[in-house]
Amino acid sequence: ILVVEDEPALRDAIADQLRNHGYQVLAAADGIEALDMLSRNPDLSVLVCDLIMPRMGGRELARLAAERFPHLNFVYMSGHADQEFGEADGTDSSAVFMQKPFAMSALLTRITELDRRSALLRNLPIASNRTQIQ
Repeated sequence: ILVVEDEPALRDAIADQLRNHGYQVLAAADGIEALDMLSRNPDLSVLVCDLIMPRMGGRELARLAAERFPHLNFVYMSGHADQEFGEADGTDSSAVFMQKPFAMSALLTRITELDRRSALLRNLPIASNRTQIQ
């Protein structure tokens, strides 16, 4: 899993919680850093990203990442109530939106759901071990 969040404390908290639940996690401060990490780690399967960040926001990051890494699942998050999310953003069954603040249990549930949907779409066995999700 790659967590992309410009607020260091929140980025670290999300990454630490995911690691505590058995996930392999990388973290980036913005979209540009995230694209570099994705290039070096093409097996990442979930991108958790804030929609509003400096240098490159989550929408642009998701568009570029989806072009280069079509297997990626996306969890978009925003603390701005006015953020729209829908088909115009290119979302599909590989993407979900979470309004900040959210409970960590909700994020874990969404990641598990995305992984199951992705496995079913690719006709793969569903992962029973969370460490398989990166």
